[in-house]
Amino acid sequence: IQLLTGTATMSKPSELWNLLVMIKKDDLISDSWKQFSMRYCGGYQSKFGWVSNGATSTLELNKKLRDTCYLRREKRDVLKELPDIEKVIIKMPITNKKEIGRAMDNLIEYIRETKGDEKAEKAMEAESLVALGVLRKLSIEGKLKAIEQYLRDWKVSGIKLLIFGLHKEPLIELSEKFKSKLIAGGITSKKKQEIVKEWIANDEVFLFANMESAGTGVDGLQQVCSNMLIIELPWRPSDLTQVIARIDRSGQKDPSTVRFMLSEDTIDMDMWSMLEEKEIVTEAVNKGVDVIENKSGMKIV
Repeated sequence: IQLLTGTATMSKPSELWNLLVMIKKDDLISDSWKQFSMRYCGGYQSKFGWVSNGATSTLELNKKLRDTCYLRREKRDVLKELPDIEKVIIKMPITNKKEIGRAMDNLIEYIRETKGDEKAEKAMEAESLVALGVLRKLSIEGKLKAIEQYLRDWKVSGIKLLIFGLHKEPLIELSEKFKSKLIAGGITSKKKQEIVKEWIANDEVFLFANMESAGTGVDGLQQVCSNMLIIELPWRPSDLTQVIARIDRSGQKDPSTVRFMLSEDTIDMDMWSMLEEKEIVTEAVNKGVDVIENKSGMKIV
């Protein structure tokens, strides 16, 4: 049995175990799941059960995989003609700083005031998870005016631009304001491809897309576009990799630029730090790269 994937590990080493079992190579890496977990996942026994969501000895794990059952080819090793790609952080102002402050100071009370008692009671059952969702939503809402102005300025250039986000409502609002197409949940694969073909063929500047809907399975955009705007961050670095691959792929003729619209006054920078930490794990396990010693030189403007 052989498995083909671009991201063997999307966020943590524990994701590898079932793949190894599937191809009957687990015994070449470790004597048992528990041993694998303790060595490579920081596994330990808690009062709630066995915990294995950490990452330890990741470079060692990559070497052992490569020595036994793992063959990896990097995109630019195969597609040598692929132009360079630049990643830029654009710092964004927000319009709801006080509201975000209220939510951060007392989340449950904020939800009670804005959503009602029932929502507040439910939020208490998983406060940390709810907090992340609320703060992420407030972040995109606060940046929306600045994003809109940025797009108005960009449109004058006439250069095609892909805009990726997570929440559907802001994407709908922006796509309607700029009278542009949107790829989001609820449309068929056929309709998705029709939108892509139309955008490739016409002079429309913007195409808005939801990461979940258009982050994979969409090809051809690289023929006419080398610029991308990411207005919200996903949970996993592998999701970003897939999204960026919509323009950074075979057929791209021009150097590409991916711009991340982040605000220091929201949860954005915490999300960015989280993605960087996860990238250290995934790059080590998937590629054998020590990210700490190989910083990409991110530009911040």
